[in-house]
Amino acid sequence: AKSGTANFYNGVATQSLRVNAGDSLSRAFGATPTSATTMSFGGWVKFSDQHYQNFFSATLGGSGVAQGFMRLDSNLKFNIDSWTGSAYYFNYLTTRVFRDTSAWYHIWVQIDTTDGTVADRVKIYINGVRETAFDSPTHIAGGSSSVVAWNTNTTHYIGNTNATYALGGYIADWWFLDGQDVSPVDTVGEFKNGVFIPKEYSATFGNKGFHLKFDQVGVGTASTSTIGADTSGNTNHWT
Repeated sequence: AKSGTANFYNGVATQSLRVNAGDSLSRAFGATPTSATTMSFGGWVKFSDQHYQNFFSATLGGSGVAQGFMRLDSNLKFNIDSWTGSAYYFNYLTTRVFRDTSAWYHIWVQIDTTDGTVADRVKIYINGVRETAFDSPTHIAGGSSSVVAWNTNTTHYIGNTNATYALGGYIADWWFLDGQDVSPVDTVGEFKNGVFIPKEYSATFGNKGFHLKFDQVGVGTASTSTIGADTSGNTNHWT
């Protein structure tokens, strides 16, 4: 992308994962999280298609267990929720829509179910700015550790949800910080001439944290040489 200024970007995020219908990365987590109530995660997404599409989820596929979905809905609004199969633990659907298939969006989610302010238990940032306009949001009711699907012992997916509702587009510089309740501006990004861009960041990842740069080419195994390589040092590689 051109910014009108030479050397505007800093070279922090140089690769992306291209996702077509049916593609995904996955990881079956089994370790105990640093925190089941507190986490921050996200990265860059480019929606090349305009349809309902999940791009980061955590699911067992069973009723009564928290299942998490991070997606663009059929009306092209950003949606994140934790769902039991019959009711929401939380649900946030933006009022605004995301129609620009040429744009990269930085999407970041902060979660702390123990926060004393109900509306602050889940915070969403788009391009470094907190999103506050939602259609009939459902807030987390309390500080339970079972209401957030992410960071639990479930299979997590990048690119789709258990082989359905796939993203058509690209993902880049994806972070997950286990036990950290932090904003993107304080961590993985910065504003330059009013534009939100990636920046170098030395994270405290926690047990289940990871950082995916998508800068390898191999597939099929979970290792440092494949496209799902975790560069955090945790070896939470994806296949």
